Amino acid sequence: MERKPKRILVLVSAPKLTHLCHQKGLMSRLKTINLPIPTDNLELEKKYLEALRGYSGKANKVFGGIFREACASIRASRSLGLKIDLFVVSPRYGIIGEDDIVVPYAFSLSRLSKSEVRAISLKLKVKERLLSILKQGYDLVFLMCNKKDLLMVNDPEMGFKIEEYCNELTVFAAPSSSVGFGKGVIFHSRKYASERSALLAKMLEDLNIRRIDEY
Repeated sequence: MERKPKRILVLVSAPKLTHLCHQKGLMSRLKTINLPIPTDNLELEKKYLEALRGYSGKANKVFGGIFREACASIRASRSLGLKIDLFVVSPRYGIIGEDDIVVPYAFSLSRLSKSEVRAISLKLKVKERLLSILKQGYDLVFLMCNKKDLLMVNDPEMGFKIEEYCNELTVFAAPSSSVGFGKGVIFHSRKYASERSALLAKMLEDLNIRRIDEY
């Protein structure tokens, strides 16, 4: 008798821009209500949610780009029986579920210093949220993030290593990010986000082809 599919966790960076300019009327709406483009100003979230009805929605609908490609790969794998939980690493929200409601925003950590990123991570309680998720018990964890987002969920210099809380961790990231992980981590060095997304899709496809307990 085959074993039941193992539990898989996928953590993916939110896109830098949630295609604000492609949503007709959104910028005009913001001008009308005299609110700036949503960035890291989470204290205004309630006002944004009220003002941007019709533009806000579940993370897996609002976020586009590579994230949407990852969602498509995960949906395909779920349809074949894999048990996959998807969470988003977001500079605005911290770590959120794919069904959590978000507003379209434009904010990135890419130009911030390590200390600034750490301050944001602390404010958003990323470590606490991440640990609560990992405690659910996953056999495989896939982490696909850009460099600064990785710092929010893995910060060896500050004594926090995500690998210590994972049975098996596979990371898809830029080559320079490899120094943040130990030898027990499967690290796939990919410079471009599109390459990381394609590799994640391929690995999920492979899991569907093989018996999951052989992975």
